[in-house]
Amino acid sequence: MDRISRSKLTTLVYEAVREVHQITGPGIIKEVFLSCLIQELRLRGIHFRHHARLQVQYKGIKIEEQLTVDLIVEDALIVEIVSRPELLAAHQEKLNTLLSFSGIDSGALVSIFEDKIIDGFKKFSQNKRIAK
Repeated sequence: MDRISRSKLTTLVYEAVREVHQITGPGIIKEVFLSCLIQELRLRGIHFRHHARLQVQYKGIKIEEQLTVDLIVEDALIVEIVSRPELLAAHQEKLNTLLSFSGIDSGALVSIFEDKIIDGFKKFSQNKRIAK
């Protein structure tokens, strides 16, 4: 896929998420939803890395802690999937941390437990939530 704007990329990912959610419905386990989303992104020709490991550095020093990212799409958007409401706050913290240490400034938190996926798709930018 050619280099596209952040807004267009987020829209493409949302459309793929919506397609998967329409087929699977809410309430499935994260791993199954993520596997379906991976297939949907492939079908749409969208490049991504899944379960990518991110090395944390502080002042140029590698920290032992490594973070695992659900998806990095087109090396420009981090996507984290949340399957249960009680995990939402923890995933928001994780996404903020990923944005801080990855060099990627856009992210999406996808709450697959929502009946309407539009209510569960939240965009983030460098520790600040932006409009959905």
